[in-house]
Amino acid sequence: MLREAVAARVSEEEAPYDPAPPTPPPPAPEVKLGETLSPVDLPEPPVPLPHGLRWTTMAIAWATLTLFLLNAHALRDWAYRLPPSETSAKVVVLAEAWFDTVDRVGLNRPVETMHGWWQGMREQRFGGGQGNGQQGDDAREQSSNPTRSS
Repeated sequence: MLREAVAARVSEEEAPYDPAPPTPPPPAPEVKLGETLSPVDLPEPPVPLPHGLRWTTMAIAWATLTLFLLNAHALRDWAYRLPPSETSAKVVVLAEAWFDTVDRVGLNRPVETMHGWWQGMREQRFGGGQGNGQQGDDAREQSSNPTRSS
């Protein structure tokens, strides 16, 4: 009985079908920089501001180019850590060729200089890494890769 009463009430409340499509809302008014609700009154810039996506794209492109040019050692180290396969062998060859090309131009010098500074400070503090139970980089490499010769 309750279901029948509710169904009767719902059928009475239904609106008739209107075939006309709803009208779109009016366009939002253009708010200028000086007309925002900012607590700081900002004047309109003399030239239009650049598009945010263009700025972001340029920043990512410059960062990618900088890392590609100055981070060849990391690319080569990543290639060395790939699992052995024909594809990874090609990647290693390309990474080594890129490292050598960048090295000829001298773009590896900043990394080598900073690594030398870090190595010198590490040797001063830890005495070459052989004391207090720690192994140095060379001993660690040889223990993890016994086929590699020094």
